[in-house]
Amino acid sequence: MGPLVGFLTDVGVESARLLDKMSIYVLFGLLVAGALHTYVPSAWLVRNLSGGRLWPVVKAALVGIPLPLCSCGVLPAAVSLRRDGAGRGAVISFLVATPTTGVDSILATYALLGKVFAVYRVAASFLAATVAGIASTLTSPREQVQTTQDEPCECGSCSLPEEAHPRDRLAAMLRYSFVDLVGDIGKWLVIGLVIGGLITALIPDEWVESYLGSGWVAMLVMLAIGIPLYVCSTGSIPIAAALMLKGMSPGAAFVFLLAGPATNAVTVTFVARYLGRVTTVVYLASLAVSSLLLGWLLDRIWAHWQWGPLDLAVEGHEIFPGWLTASASVVLVALIGFGWLARRRGPTGGGEPLTSAGYASTVVEVSGMTCGHCERTVRAALVVDGVLEVRVSAEDGRAWIRHRADVPPDTLVERVRAAGYPARIAPDSESTPASGSRRE
Repeated sequence: MGPLVGFLTDVGVESARLLDKMSIYVLFGLLVAGALHTYVPSAWLVRNLSGGRLWPVVKAALVGIPLPLCSCGVLPAAVSLRRDGAGRGAVISFLVATPTTGVDSILATYALLGKVFAVYRVAASFLAATVAGIASTLTSPREQVQTTQDEPCECGSCSLPEEAHPRDRLAAMLRYSFVDLVGDIGKWLVIGLVIGGLITALIPDEWVESYLGSGWVAMLVMLAIGIPLYVCSTGSIPIAAALMLKGMSPGAAFVFLLAGPATNAVTVTFVARYLGRVTTVVYLASLAVSSLLLGWLLDRIWAHWQWGPLDLAVEGHEIFPGWLTASASVVLVALIGFGWLARRRGPTGGGEPLTSAGYASTVVEVSGMTCGHCERTVRAALVVDGVLEVRVSAEDGRAWIRHRADVPPDTLVERVRAAGYPARIAPDSESTPASGSRRE
């Protein structure tokens, strides 16, 4: 038990150090992200990113950089943009820029990897998004996109009317920052911290230096890992920091930070469905080439100035007293724990059963749900005329719908697919939610 306890202690200590350095920045980033989400109208996004060919691509990258959406949460926004007139290039640019940055991840990058890496990450994400968007525009024919008027979003602050009381808007902002958004990134942040601690405690420096130290091979390996993997932009930072401390080049770490959040299997499926196979190939190829070239350039910058792996990271951490960073770590852990317990409690209250006279029950299997944002998006897609109750669980990958008998189940499936998630009617469509399911 002695060596095992020592190993687990080392992992815990290293993970806690990473958390201590980034927690205060993450909390501040969450607060700013909530303000952007609450006070920037979605109509403004549509108005500025729709129409045209090349200029909306650039604007989509600029707008997407600070927005607090992960690689799954960005899909519903992309669907809305597409339906309201945005071209393929603008949608692709938005899909790349938005999940790779975000205010919270920019500040966390500054905390763990330094100001140079943070600035470079923002600039490189903008460049990669713009290149992917322009390439998608140039390889697709001119198009006239029919705009549609869908049901309004029902995910908290998005549904607040313009004349809402400032107190209500503030409450919505705080809820989004410290409940919804923490619920979205909390699990992946914990996973990233634990993996970072494991890398630091378990993997020898010589192994990383020998196999993943620098060069094109290291960047290609991180690209192959990052493209299919779901990882949020904030949760990927502790992993990159631990690998750099072990000897991985900044360029290879950057490739992982760009390709990981920008793509995953669900995003690729979405692009193929809504934008076509040619655009999907162009999107992936552009992102891969941009990641590798930008990683190579970052290595050249690092070598020119002869910086160590994380020489610049300590500057941001030392401006705050130890008691403040420790308090921020406790608060962040408490928020993550509260969100986890709230999701595990599941539905409250009794209510009517899912099936009753004159009504039917349909269970839809939904792929790609990874967070509370996904649950809210699927639920909003299913709230249509004739639907009485919707329960959605990302953990189970299912949605339970009670609806009038004249509402075709296939219509419900199409609504979920239209929101960007692969779906089908479950074989056991008359089942009821598990105890861990979440009732919205």
